[in-house]
Amino acid sequence: MITNFRYIYKTLAQSPYYNLILGDIALNHNYDINTLQLKKHFLNKQKLYHPDAQTGKSDEEAAHALQTSSLVNKAYETLLHPLSRAVYILELNGIEIGEADSVEDPDLLMEILDLREQLEEATSEDQVQSLRETNKEAINSTINDVSAAFQNENYEDAKNLTIKLRYLTNLDTAAKDWQPGAPVILQH
Repeated sequence: MITNFRYIYKTLAQSPYYNLILGDIALNHNYDINTLQLKKHFLNKQKLYHPDAQTGKSDEEAAHALQTSSLVNKAYETLLHPLSRAVYILELNGIEIGEADSVEDPDLLMEILDLREQLEEATSEDQVQSLRETNKEAINSTINDVSAAFQNENYEDAKNLTIKLRYLTNLDTAAKDWQPGAPVILQH
């Protein structure tokens, strides 16, 4: 019987995250997602597979449910966030974004460096908040551009825009963690 559970888990693990959580309504792997609907389907899946719901089940069934619950969590977290969702869709289309991939547009690179410098030179929470608001607008605009690139199946543009989104998201994280006088560290 354990062989059947392993087969089922292997099949689920090979399913696109969209199908794993959204099931039959995931006819395509759109970038634009209704996050409320995603959460609803995620919670329904977790009701089935969460370890707390496995009382009275065999050890094999409980182990399968634990693995599946973990996989459902990973799928949900990936699809929930615009950056990880974009990276995932690119991967589904055979395009990898590595840590070494960087912004090729010199104007964008200068913009990112300028924003980082502003963050480093900030002396108050108000300055950082203003920078975060400006950056949030850039993030939202980039998310819209990523969506358009995926809708047009322009994966090269989607890749470049995803790299841009990664930089902007990392800048937002650095701004959240900002402390007066502390160095600004951007993860890429």
